[in-house]
Amino acid sequence: MVPYDEPESVGDLQGLAAGDDAGLTPRDSLANYRTGAQEEPFPEAFPKKSGALKAELPESVPLGAPRKWTVLAYISGDNNLEGPEVHSLLQLEKIGSNEDVHVVAQLDRREIPDDYSQYRLGVDGDWSGARRYYITKGAQEPSDVKYHLENAEPYAEIQFKVKTIQSPVVQDLGEVDIADKKTFKDFLTWGMKSFPAEHYLVVMMDHGYGYMGTMHDVSPGNLMTLPEMRQGLEEAEKETGRKVDILGLDCCLMGLAETAYELKDAASVVIASQQFEIVPGWPIAQILTNLQTGSKDKAMPVRDVAKMIVGESAKTPF
Repeated sequence: MVPYDEPESVGDLQGLAAGDDAGLTPRDSLANYRTGAQEEPFPEAFPKKSGALKAELPESVPLGAPRKWTVLAYISGDNNLEGPEVHSLLQLEKIGSNEDVHVVAQLDRREIPDDYSQYRLGVDGDWSGARRYYITKGAQEPSDVKYHLENAEPYAEIQFKVKTIQSPVVQDLGEVDIADKKTFKDFLTWGMKSFPAEHYLVVMMDHGYGYMGTMHDVSPGNLMTLPEMRQGLEEAEKETGRKVDILGLDCCLMGLAETAYELKDAASVVIASQQFEIVPGWPIAQILTNLQTGSKDKAMPVRDVAKMIVGESAKTPF
């Protein structure tokens, strides 16, 4: 349940954590359509189609094969971040998994009715619901990001150049509540048991609302609170016997003392930004490239991976 009135503007969000100097158009401006910085003329939540497709597990998916690192991307696009989050998955596909690093993802997408079809992305049939992927190498230039730095409120626009997600679908879950701690725990448990590794990097991609939480799912109208995030991590650790090495919050406003305190025993390292993030978020393709390069001979150390993620993210235009 969402125990507050959802922020409707940049100003409402700025008071949470960022301070008076956070004047850029944020990754979390609910008033803007994130791939074009324009207001959407339709409500965000629509009835969902029920039922999940059954996916055959391709023989190419190395189920159970140990690696040095496993990256688990938990992506909420069931809101006005669908474009940037599909972009993030395609950026993971630029690199894909290799013999040292597993990459798996769960992507939740929204339903856009026919009357508003001009707002569909045109990527992979614009399916809705949630799917799990084993990320393999795909298109090298799946999308372009154009930064409009000259605007009074700078923003970034995403233009898709591919129409298909090439990675194999491991599971089609149908409609889920990605803000539910059980959904989160189930993904972590599935990923860690199915694709074991010496170390685990979990990246959560979505809106961030500071101490109120993240992983906004508009279909049920829910938000994952910090205590629920902690509980999901703890329950996954109980079922797998492994603690997450790095929890990355690719979301706005989550780099708070409240976040660190709540998650201090649930993950070894937590990475988050205290400021707004501009679309499209972390440079995830470069981060994955560096992780694979640093893990050729032996697993890249946890501290080095965390420092690398912060360093690469600091190179973004905002």
